[in-house]
Amino acid sequence: MSAPSTVRSPRPLLRTVAPTLAGAVLAACMPEAPEDTTHLRVVAVRAEPATGTPGAAVELQLLHSAELFDDASSSDKVATEVAWLGGCHNPPGGQYFSCYPGLRKLVQRCAPRVYDTEPSALERSAGLLGLGTSFAFTVPDDILGSDRPVGVSYVFFAVCRGTLEVRSELKDTVPLGCVDPRGRAVGRTGFEVGFATVSSVLGMANTNPVLDGLRLNGAGLGAESCQNDDDCPAIGEPSVARSCQAAGEDELRCVPVLERSTEPDAWDYRVTLEVGSTSAEPNPLIDPAAATPPREALQAELLTPWSDSTKDFTWQTDAWRPAPELWLRVPSDYAEASARLWLVLRDNRGGVTWSAYEVRIGTQP
Repeated sequence: MSAPSTVRSPRPLLRTVAPTLAGAVLAACMPEAPEDTTHLRVVAVRAEPATGTPGAAVELQLLHSAELFDDASSSDKVATEVAWLGGCHNPPGGQYFSCYPGLRKLVQRCAPRVYDTEPSALERSAGLLGLGTSFAFTVPDDILGSDRPVGVSYVFFAVCRGTLEVRSELKDTVPLGCVDPRGRAVGRTGFEVGFATVSSVLGMANTNPVLDGLRLNGAGLGAESCQNDDDCPAIGEPSVARSCQAAGEDELRCVPVLERSTEPDAWDYRVTLEVGSTSAEPNPLIDPAAATPPREALQAELLTPWSDSTKDFTWQTDAWRPAPELWLRVPSDYAEASARLWLVLRDNRGGVTWSAYEVRIGTQP
């Protein structure tokens, strides 16, 4: 089987900036996933709702690679800290870097080690400072005006596999640093800073796309209850075996068993997205006079502990074209007995959603 060709990605919600003393460089698109899957990266930030409304609350949720694949039971696991800096709305020129002076003042409310900041200080700075993978703020009532049909809110983040520290002397990036347990600076493999953009547009709203399900080799990837392997027949064509596995303290579920690839260039499994028409929202801003306004483009990203793949598709008349289909193979040297697959679905207007799927891996190499 051949893998789908690479196509241009839709414009994302998320941007990352380099956490260096020399300055920050704005990434033109979502950061490339490094071949080293231990490299920390921010995968996505989801805003709910996906677009802002004057006076309304927005909840942000950040998904990072350590949360996806790090072994929580590992004795040498280093905790990952996440901090948020908000409060920058309609900066001069609409440029993200115009927010930096305000961020340098904002971090002075934090303890030198950011996670030591008193809860009361965080409460007083609600909507401005936050810790952890979620953050909420309220869109200002005056984000839009008669002469300003589009408003923008920037919320900055720092994700650190180590300890976050205040670095208010930094002028050209997010004024936070990251150090390891010995106090040494952590580089790009374990530290990432950037920002999420929440747009408010007069007369228009966008919702996050909806992932209805996933199919493996043509069969629905359900998770039926089971008592033993006999309750989990194979699915798909070619067939994929399934196994009865623990899904909680008192729960057993059927999960697919993926075999390691015997050929390095083979694509062994076909992954098909179930994305309904509700995710194909009209975009009247492109051509308000059109009888059928253009609809959204989506990007699907399949993330595994060993590699990532992406596919772009658009709505055409009554279906997504090309079909939202990706390909998957398990490398022969993958040593774990199980894996978690993540599917991240983005639209080209800032919406995003994701879901995780557990699989077993066949006989150990």
